[in-house]
Amino acid sequence: MGQYWDLEKDLTGGGKLGEFFFTNHSHLYDSLRIPRLPKDLDMWLSRGSAAVQPGPMGKLSTEVLDMVFERHILHTLISRHARAADCRLVCLGWYAYPPDQAPPGMLTAAELEEIATTPDPDEHSCESVEKAIARRCLYLFAGENYAYAHMAYWRLFEPFRKTVDELWHLRRQDPAKMDAFYSALDLRMITKLGGVGSWAPGLEYAEGPRVLCNTSKGEYVREDALVGWDMEYWRVTLAHALLARVCYSPDDSISMCCGEEYKDGLVKGPWAGDRFRIISMDEMPVLKGGKRWRDVTGEVNELLCHLLEGEFPEEYCKKEAAEKEDVEKEACQQKDSEKDGEKVNGGGGIAGGEVGEGSEAK
Repeated sequence: MGQYWDLEKDLTGGGKLGEFFFTNHSHLYDSLRIPRLPKDLDMWLSRGSAAVQPGPMGKLSTEVLDMVFERHILHTLISRHARAADCRLVCLGWYAYPPDQAPPGMLTAAELEEIATTPDPDEHSCESVEKAIARRCLYLFAGENYAYAHMAYWRLFEPFRKTVDELWHLRRQDPAKMDAFYSALDLRMITKLGGVGSWAPGLEYAEGPRVLCNTSKGEYVREDALVGWDMEYWRVTLAHALLARVCYSPDDSISMCCGEEYKDGLVKGPWAGDRFRIISMDEMPVLKGGKRWRDVTGEVNELLCHLLEGEFPEEYCKKEAAEKEDVEKEACQQKDSEKDGEKVNGGGGIAGGEVGEGSEAK
Protein backbone atom coordinates (compact mmCIF):
# COMPACT_ATOMS: atom_id res chain seq x y z
CA MET A 1 0.00 0.00 0.00
CA GLY A 2 2.73 2.48 0.92
CA GLN A 3 2.79 5.15 3.58
CA TYR A 4 1.45 8.68 3.44
CA TRP A 5 3.80 11.65 3.51
CA ASP A 6 3.22 15.26 4.46
CA LEU A 7 5.28 18.45 4.53
CA GLU A 8 4.32 21.10 7.08
CA LYS A 9 0.60 20.25 7.07
CA ASP A 10 -0.61 20.78 3.52
CA LEU A 11 2.26 22.75 1.95
CA THR A 12 2.51 19.96 -0.64
CA GLY A 13 -0.99 18.55 -0.43
CA GLY A 14 0.15 15.34 1.27
CA GLY A 15 -0.55 11.73 0.27
CA LYS A 16 1.63 9.00 -1.15
CA LEU A 17 4.95 10.44 -2.24
CA GLY A 18 4.64 9.18 -5.80
CA GLU A 19 1.23 10.83 -6.13
CA PHE A 20 2.27 14.38 -5.31
CA PHE A 21 6.06 14.59 -5.78
CA PHE A 22 5.93 15.62 -9.45
CA THR A 23 3.08 18.12 -9.32
CA ASN A 24 2.79 21.89 -9.16
CA HIS A 25 4.39 23.04 -5.90
CA SER A 26 4.00 26.78 -6.45
CA HIS A 27 2.53 27.21 -2.96
CA LEU A 28 5.60 25.64 -1.36
CA TYR A 29 7.87 27.68 -3.65
CA ASP A 30 6.20 30.99 -2.75
CA SER A 31 6.22 30.18 0.96
CA LEU A 32 10.04 29.99 0.83
CA ARG A 33 10.69 32.98 -1.41
CA ILE A 34 11.84 36.12 0.41
CA PRO A 35 10.22 39.35 -0.85
CA ARG A 36 12.00 42.68 -0.84
CA LEU A 37 10.80 46.15 0.08
CA PRO A 38 8.62 47.69 -2.65
CA LYS A 39 10.25 50.36 -4.80
CA ASP A 40 7.36 52.67 -3.92
CA LEU A 41 8.21 52.61 -0.22
CA ASP A 42 10.15 55.89 -0.24
CA MET A 43 7.22 57.58 -1.94
CA TRP A 44 4.81 56.23 0.67
CA LEU A 45 7.04 57.46 3.48
CA SER A 46 7.35 60.93 1.97
CA ARG A 47 3.59 61.25 1.41
CA GLY A 48 2.57 60.18 4.89
CA SER A 49 1.24 62.70 7.37
CA ALA A 50 3.63 63.83 10.13
CA ALA A 51 2.89 63.23 13.80
CA VAL A 52 5.05 64.23 16.77
CA GLN A 53 5.96 61.20 18.86
CA PRO A 54 6.00 62.01 22.61
CA GLY A 55 8.00 58.94 23.59
CA PRO A 56 11.73 58.14 23.24
CA MET A 57 11.20 57.17 19.58
CA GLY A 58 10.36 60.80 18.81
CA LYS A 59 13.94 61.84 19.58
CA LEU A 60 15.33 59.70 16.77
CA SER A 61 16.14 61.27 13.42
CA THR A 62 13.80 60.88 10.46
CA GLU A 63 16.37 58.69 8.70
CA VAL A 64 16.57 56.30 11.65
CA LEU A 65 12.78 56.20 12.00
CA ASP A 66 12.45 55.40 8.30
CA MET A 67 14.99 52.60 8.68
CA VAL A 68 13.08 51.15 11.65
CA PHE A 69 9.83 51.41 9.72
CA GLU A 70 11.38 49.71 6.67
CA ARG A 71 12.73 46.87 8.80
CA HIS A 72 9.31 46.41 10.36
CA ILE A 73 7.63 46.30 6.94
CA LEU A 74 10.16 43.81 5.59
CA HIS A 75 9.79 41.59 8.65
CA THR A 76 6.00 41.70 8.26
CA LEU A 77 6.18 40.89 4.54
CA ILE A 78 8.42 37.89 5.19
CA SER A 79 6.31 36.59 8.09
CA ARG A 80 3.11 36.88 6.05
CA HIS A 81 4.23 35.72 2.62
CA ALA A 82 7.33 33.55 3.20
CA ARG A 83 5.71 31.46 5.92
CA ALA A 84 8.04 28.47 5.54
CA ALA A 85 11.29 30.42 5.15
CA ASP A 86 13.87 29.79 7.89
CA CYS A 87 11.64 27.11 9.45
CA ARG A 88 12.64 23.50 10.06
CA LEU A 89 11.13 21.52 7.20
CA VAL A 90 10.65 17.80 6.83
CA CYS A 91 8.38 15.74 4.59
CA LEU A 92 7.51 13.11 7.15
CA GLY A 93 6.38 9.56 6.45
CA TRP A 94 3.42 8.01 8.25
CA TYR A 95 5.53 5.10 9.54
CA ALA A 96 7.95 7.35 11.43
CA TYR A 97 7.35 6.14 14.98
CA PRO A 98 9.61 6.46 18.04
CA PRO A 99 12.49 6.13 18.43
CA ASP A 100 12.85 7.11 14.75
CA GLN A 101 10.01 9.63 14.51
CA ALA A 102 12.08 12.54 13.13
CA PRO A 103 15.54 13.30 11.71
CA PRO A 104 18.23 12.98 14.40
CA GLY A 105 18.66 16.22 16.32
CA MET A 106 15.65 17.96 14.77
CA LEU A 107 13.44 17.97 17.88
CA THR A 108 14.42 19.57 21.16
CA ALA A 109 14.02 17.80 24.50
CA ALA A 110 11.01 19.99 25.29
CA GLU A 111 9.35 19.11 21.97
CA LEU A 112 9.95 15.41 22.49
CA GLU A 113 8.41 15.69 25.94
CA GLU A 114 5.36 17.53 24.60
CA ILE A 115 4.77 14.89 21.92
CA ALA A 116 5.19 12.03 24.40
CA THR A 117 2.72 13.53 26.89
CA THR A 118 0.01 14.69 24.46
CA PRO A 119 -2.74 12.07 24.00
CA ASP A 120 -4.03 11.31 20.52
CA PRO A 121 -7.83 11.29 19.96
CA ASP A 122 -7.66 7.78 18.46
CA GLU A 123 -5.80 6.21 21.37
CA HIS A 124 -9.01 4.62 22.66
CA SER A 125 -8.76 2.08 19.83
CA CYS A 126 -5.38 0.80 21.04
CA GLU A 127 -5.18 -2.54 22.82
CA SER A 128 -3.47 -1.08 25.88
CA VAL A 129 -2.35 2.19 27.43
CA GLU A 130 1.27 1.21 26.83
CA LYS A 131 0.67 0.75 23.10
CA ALA A 132 -1.25 4.01 22.94
CA ILE A 133 1.65 5.90 24.50
CA ALA A 134 4.20 4.10 22.31
CA ARG A 135 2.49 5.25 19.09
CA ARG A 136 2.67 8.95 19.97
CA CYS A 137 4.89 10.61 17.38
CA LEU A 138 5.54 13.83 15.49
CA TYR A 139 3.46 12.78 12.47
CA LEU A 140 0.29 12.22 14.53
CA PHE A 141 0.99 15.19 16.80
CA ALA A 142 1.35 17.53 13.82
CA GLY A 143 -1.79 16.15 12.22
CA GLU A 144 -3.85 17.00 15.29
CA ASN A 145 -2.24 20.21 16.50
CA TYR A 146 -0.83 22.06 13.48
CA ALA A 147 -3.09 24.28 11.38
CA TYR A 148 -3.40 23.61 7.67
CA ALA A 149 -1.21 25.98 5.68
CA HIS A 150 -4.04 27.31 3.52
CA MET A 151 -6.13 28.08 6.63
CA ALA A 152 -3.25 29.98 8.21
CA TYR A 153 -2.85 32.03 5.04
CA TRP A 154 -6.56 32.73 4.92
CA ARG A 155 -6.62 34.08 8.48
CA LEU A 156 -3.61 36.30 7.79
CA PHE A 157 -4.96 37.87 4.62
CA GLU A 158 -8.67 38.02 5.38
CA PRO A 159 -8.48 41.60 6.80
CA PHE A 160 -6.74 42.77 3.62
CA ARG A 161 -9.29 41.03 1.41
CA LYS A 162 -12.21 42.58 3.26
CA THR A 163 -10.71 46.07 3.00
CA VAL A 164 -10.05 45.75 -0.72
CA ASP A 165 -13.54 44.32 -1.39
CA GLU A 166 -15.26 47.06 0.60
CA LEU A 167 -13.36 49.81 -1.18
CA TRP A 168 -14.13 48.25 -4.55
CA HIS A 169 -17.89 48.23 -3.80
CA LEU A 170 -17.77 51.81 -2.51
CA ARG A 171 -16.02 52.94 -5.66
CA ARG A 172 -18.77 51.46 -7.82
CA GLN A 173 -21.34 53.46 -5.85
CA ASP A 174 -19.54 56.83 -5.99
CA PRO A 175 -16.39 56.83 -8.18
CA ALA A 176 -15.63 60.56 -7.81
CA LYS A 177 -15.80 60.50 -4.03
CA MET A 178 -13.80 57.31 -3.74
CA ASP A 179 -11.05 58.52 -6.09
CA ALA A 180 -10.27 61.23 -3.58
CA PHE A 181 -10.49 58.69 -0.77
CA TYR A 182 -8.02 56.42 -2.54
CA SER A 183 -5.49 59.26 -2.70
CA ALA A 184 -5.60 59.64 1.08
CA LEU A 185 -5.68 55.97 1.93
CA ASP A 186 -3.39 54.87 -0.90
CA LEU A 187 -5.09 51.66 -1.89
CA ARG A 188 -2.04 50.77 -3.95
CA MET A 189 0.02 50.52 -0.77
CA ILE A 190 -2.57 48.29 0.92
CA THR A 191 -2.88 45.89 -1.99
CA LYS A 192 0.86 45.78 -2.64
CA LEU A 193 1.87 45.04 0.93
CA GLY A 194 -1.04 42.67 1.41
CA GLY A 195 -0.59 40.99 -1.95
CA VAL A 196 -4.34 40.55 -2.26
CA GLY A 197 -7.26 41.86 -4.26
CA SER A 198 -7.86 42.17 -7.98
CA TRP A 199 -5.78 45.36 -8.12
CA ALA A 200 -2.77 43.94 -6.29
CA PRO A 201 0.34 44.30 -8.47
CA GLY A 202 2.00 41.48 -6.56
CA LEU A 203 5.04 41.27 -4.34
CA GLU A 204 8.48 42.41 -5.45
CA TYR A 205 11.54 40.19 -5.42
CA ALA A 206 15.22 40.76 -6.08
CA GLU A 207 16.31 40.26 -9.66
CA GLY A 208 18.91 37.74 -10.79
CA PRO A 209 19.32 33.94 -10.72
CA ARG A 210 17.44 32.31 -7.84
CA VAL A 211 18.84 29.78 -5.42
CA LEU A 212 17.43 27.51 -2.74
CA CYS A 213 19.63 28.05 0.30
CA ASN A 214 19.97 25.55 3.12
CA THR A 215 20.99 27.99 5.83
CA SER A 216 21.54 25.15 8.31
CA LYS A 217 24.24 23.40 6.26
CA GLY A 218 25.50 26.18 4.01
CA GLU A 219 24.47 24.41 0.79
CA TYR A 220 22.45 25.66 -2.17
CA VAL A 221 20.77 24.67 -5.44
CA ARG A 222 20.76 26.92 -8.53
CA GLU A 223 17.43 27.23 -10.29
CA ASP A 224 18.93 28.10 -13.67
CA ALA A 225 20.94 24.85 -13.63
CA LEU A 226 18.09 22.52 -12.63
CA VAL A 227 16.99 19.81 -15.02
CA GLY A 228 14.69 21.35 -17.62
CA TRP A 229 11.33 19.64 -17.42
CA ASP A 230 8.06 21.31 -18.41
CA MET A 231 4.71 19.54 -18.27
CA GLU A 232 1.27 20.97 -19.02
CA TYR A 233 0.52 22.18 -15.50
CA TRP A 234 3.89 22.12 -13.77
CA ARG A 235 7.63 22.25 -14.24
CA VAL A 236 10.62 21.24 -12.14
CA THR A 237 11.48 24.07 -9.74
CA LEU A 238 13.42 24.65 -6.55
CA ALA A 239 10.41 23.28 -4.67
CA HIS A 240 11.08 19.86 -6.22
CA ALA A 241 14.76 20.23 -5.35
CA LEU A 242 13.75 20.81 -1.74
CA LEU A 243 11.34 17.89 -1.70
CA ALA A 244 14.05 15.58 -3.05
CA ARG A 245 16.19 16.23 0.05
CA VAL A 246 13.81 16.70 3.02
CA CYS A 247 11.86 13.42 3.12
CA TYR A 248 12.25 11.29 6.23
CA SER A 249 10.95 7.91 7.32
CA PRO A 250 12.47 4.65 8.61
CA ASP A 251 10.28 2.90 6.01
CA ASP A 252 11.21 3.18 2.33
CA SER A 253 7.73 2.78 0.78
CA ILE A 254 7.35 5.75 -1.57
CA SER A 255 4.93 4.52 -4.29
CA MET A 256 7.22 5.67 -7.09
CA CYS A 257 9.96 4.19 -9.26
CA CYS A 258 13.32 4.59 -7.55
CA GLY A 259 16.43 2.44 -7.69
CA GLU A 260 17.89 1.04 -4.48
CA GLU A 261 21.03 3.14 -4.93
CA TYR A 262 18.90 6.30 -4.65
CA LYS A 263 16.08 5.25 -2.35
CA ASP A 264 17.90 5.55 0.97
CA GLY A 265 19.01 9.09 0.14
CA LEU A 266 15.43 9.99 -0.78
CA VAL A 267 13.57 8.57 2.23
CA LYS A 268 16.21 9.80 4.68
CA GLY A 269 17.02 13.07 2.98
CA PRO A 270 20.25 14.87 3.90
CA TRP A 271 18.33 18.12 4.41
CA ALA A 272 15.41 16.80 6.48
CA GLY A 273 14.76 19.11 9.42
CA ASP A 274 16.94 21.97 8.13
CA ARG A 275 16.00 25.62 7.43
CA PHE A 276 15.65 27.16 3.96
CA ARG A 277 14.88 30.24 1.90
CA ILE A 278 14.66 31.07 -1.81
CA ILE A 279 16.55 34.24 -2.71
CA SER A 280 18.62 35.65 -5.55
CA MET A 281 22.26 34.60 -5.75
CA ASP A 282 23.33 38.17 -4.94
CA GLU A 283 21.39 38.00 -1.65
CA MET A 284 23.14 34.91 -0.30
CA PRO A 285 24.32 35.77 3.23
CA VAL A 286 27.85 35.37 4.51
CA LEU A 287 28.19 32.15 6.50
CA LYS A 288 29.53 32.17 10.03
CA GLY A 289 33.04 31.02 10.80
CA GLY A 290 34.37 31.75 7.34
CA LYS A 291 32.49 28.81 5.80
CA ARG A 292 31.89 28.78 2.05
CA TRP A 293 28.61 27.92 0.36
CA ARG A 294 28.57 24.50 -1.30
CA ASP A 295 26.73 24.00 -4.60
CA VAL A 296 24.81 20.68 -4.60
CA THR A 297 22.83 21.29 -7.80
CA GLY A 298 24.55 18.35 -9.50
CA GLU A 299 23.53 15.92 -6.75
CA VAL A 300 19.93 17.14 -6.84
CA ASN A 301 19.76 16.92 -10.63
CA GLU A 302 21.06 13.36 -10.58
CA LEU A 303 18.27 12.25 -8.24
CA LEU A 304 15.56 14.24 -10.03
CA CYS A 305 16.60 12.84 -13.42
CA HIS A 306 16.51 9.32 -12.01
CA LEU A 307 13.01 9.84 -10.61
CA LEU A 308 11.76 11.51 -13.79
CA GLU A 309 13.06 8.65 -15.90
CA GLY A 310 11.23 6.17 -13.68
CA GLU A 311 7.95 8.08 -13.56
CA PHE A 312 7.87 9.35 -17.17
CA PRO A 313 10.00 6.90 -19.20
CA GLU A 314 8.68 7.82 -22.66
CA GLU A 315 8.87 11.57 -22.11
CA TYR A 316 12.32 11.23 -20.57
CA CYS A 317 13.66 9.26 -23.56
CA LYS A 318 12.31 11.90 -25.94
CA LYS A 319 13.89 14.64 -23.85
CA GLU A 320 17.27 12.89 -23.82
CA ALA A 321 17.13 12.28 -27.57
CA ALA A 322 16.30 15.94 -28.21
CA GLU A 323 19.12 17.11 -25.94
CA LYS A 324 21.57 14.73 -27.63
CA GLU A 325 20.54 16.06 -31.03
CA ASP A 326 21.05 19.63 -29.83
CA VAL A 327 24.51 18.78 -28.51
CA GLU A 328 25.52 17.11 -31.77
CA LYS A 329 24.18 20.03 -33.79
CA GLU A 330 26.10 22.48 -31.62
CA ALA A 331 29.27 20.39 -31.98
CA CYS A 332 28.91 20.40 -35.78
CA GLN A 333 28.41 24.15 -35.81
CA GLN A 334 31.47 24.59 -33.62
CA LYS A 335 33.52 22.36 -35.92
CA ASP A 336 32.41 24.28 -39.01
CA SER A 337 33.24 27.54 -37.28
CA GLU A 338 36.74 26.30 -36.44
CA LYS A 339 37.30 25.21 -40.06
CA ASP A 340 36.22 28.62 -41.32
CA GLY A 341 38.61 30.22 -38.86
CA GLU A 342 41.50 28.06 -40.08
CA LYS A 343 40.81 29.07 -43.68
CA VAL A 344 40.80 32.75 -42.77
CA ASN A 345 43.99 32.45 -40.74
CA GLY A 346 45.68 30.40 -43.43
CA GLY A 347 44.81 32.92 -46.12
CA GLY A 348 46.08 35.75 -43.98
CA GLY A 349 49.41 33.98 -43.50
CA ILE A 350 50.00 33.56 -47.26
CA ALA A 351 49.12 37.16 -47.98
CA GLY A 352 51.45 38.31 -45.26
CA GLY A 353 54.27 36.22 -46.71
CA GLU A 354 53.85 37.74 -50.13
CA VAL A 355 53.95 41.23 -48.70
CA GLY A 356 57.10 40.35 -46.78
CA GLU A 357 58.84 39.00 -49.85
CA GLY A 358 57.84 42.04 -51.84
CA SER A 359 59.23 44.29 -49.16
CA GLU A 360 62.57 42.49 -49.14
CA ALA A 361 62.80 42.71 -52.96
CA LYS A 362 62.33 46.43 -52.79
